[in-house]
Amino acid sequence: MAGDHREHVRPVNDLGRWSPCPRPPFSLEHTRRLAREGRTSEALLEASACASLGREAPEARIFHDEILSSQAEAIQNPAEAWNEVSRPYLTASGRSRTVDHALAISVREAGALQKQGSFDAAAALVAQIPADVRGDERVRQIERTDHIHRAEELWDKIRARDSLAETLAACQAIQLYLEDLETSETSLTKVRVDAACASAEARQQQEIARHEREERRRQEAEERERRRAERAAAAAQRGCELAPLLCRDGSLSPSCICGGSHRGCCSHHGGVAGCSR
Repeated sequence: MAGDHREHVRPVNDLGRWSPCPRPPFSLEHTRRLAREGRTSEALLEASACASLGREAPEARIFHDEILSSQAEAIQNPAEAWNEVSRPYLTASGRSRTVDHALAISVREAGALQKQGSFDAAAALVAQIPADVRGDERVRQIERTDHIHRAEELWDKIRARDSLAETLAACQAIQLYLEDLETSETSLTKVRVDAACASAEARQQQEIARHEREERRRQEAEERERRRAERAAAAAQRGCELAPLLCRDGSLSPSCICGGSHRGCCSHHGGVAGCSR
């Protein structure tokens, strides 16, 4: 029957089996009826075919994307909602509608996590948001809240002054969040942070100067000890050289010293045994 879009059958397919197939031509009216009957997968295929074949193509594209967007808006899990964005939309407005939904539930979930104190989980959720839409003001507000929280944690470390190294590390890390401090309603300000960190840097310079002084004193002490040892060794050497020779009979040579010539020494005492020292 002309205009009948019910499924018909081919006599035999390539495998020798009976198989159903939709009977062309497709129409937007039939596509809408498929959607009303809950046959959304078929409706999507037929709407896409109408758009490709030029049969009420603009309306078919819009209807196709309305189905996809409606399916996406039923999803309340942010990660799953973002997956819906990659589906084959036929219009920019259709994709934009799904992006807005995914963005809205991501921001809502991230805000809820922040209120619970789960800032790391909220940050991980925001990281899933595509970079090209992360500039949205709703996302920026979530990021500002996160930055202020992290800045306040770092500020506690700076004020504690427990370890100079930790204080300086906190001063460096907090620089990432100073811009958001200036645009937020918080008692923590860039001026207070800069003053505290300048004090910590001054302490660092004092520590560096103290270590340098201690190092100079250590080196000077080592140099003094080296010279003392050299003088002692030289004195010992001189003492040895001026000591009398020891003769083989155990007597000391009255005229010969260790550092001089030994020729003829101890000639009446059995010869030279060695140095007496």
